[in-house]
Amino acid sequence: YILSSDALIFVSRTQRELFLEHVKALQDNALASYIIHNPIPDVESLPMEGDDVGFLGGLDPIKGFNFLFKAWLHLYRKFRNSKLRVAMSLELPSIVERVNVVRYPRLRGPNLDIFYKHCHVITFPSICAEPSPYVAVETLLRGRLLVASKIGGITELIADAPGVKLVPPKDIDSLANALGQALSIDPRDALELGLRNREYVLRKFNNEHSVRELIKVLEKVR
Repeated sequence: YILSSDALIFVSRTQRELFLEHVKALQDNALASYIIHNPIPDVESLPMEGDDVGFLGGLDPIKGFNFLFKAWLHLYRKFRNSKLRVAMSLELPSIVERVNVVRYPRLRGPNLDIFYKHCHVITFPSICAEPSPYVAVETLLRGRLLVASKIGGITELIADAPGVKLVPPKDIDSLANALGQALSIDPRDALELGLRNREYVLRKFNNEHSVRELIKVLEKVR
């Protein structure tokens, strides 16, 4: 089915490399492929009203919550006024809540804005090479610092942003150190770095350009 296609469209170079690596029939095939980035969401930057860490990955093992929680255990005593805010549907054991972890069962609309307002830094400790992590891009558009795993599409898309720190996946000590450094940044400086993150994304990605590129591909193969 794939070999009968006129062209393949990927959202990042990482996705194309992963795809070709696992679909051996295409490695020696001259099928045209194109990289067209996902459109960036239309969201505004938000004021920073808290000193917390945010995590939006739920309990999916590949999102890295297990490693994040272990890193948080190194931090919560030092940053007693900070909380780890996590978005996940399942109830957490009471012992988890006792170390300043706050659970959000649903994050939509105004609740998502409130979540971001509380957060000084968002973390994306994924252990999987995700091709185009939307949460990471939205974090920068919201004007927040980001600590993330150095893996997959994130290294391609936003690694050079001024308020982004990448760490090796599954490295609990590196994750804890990076989050501690982010929490230690003065809120005014953190907000300034966050706004520079937003500017970075708006300069790098252009939805109108992506649409034009998609139209060009469709015109070639029709």
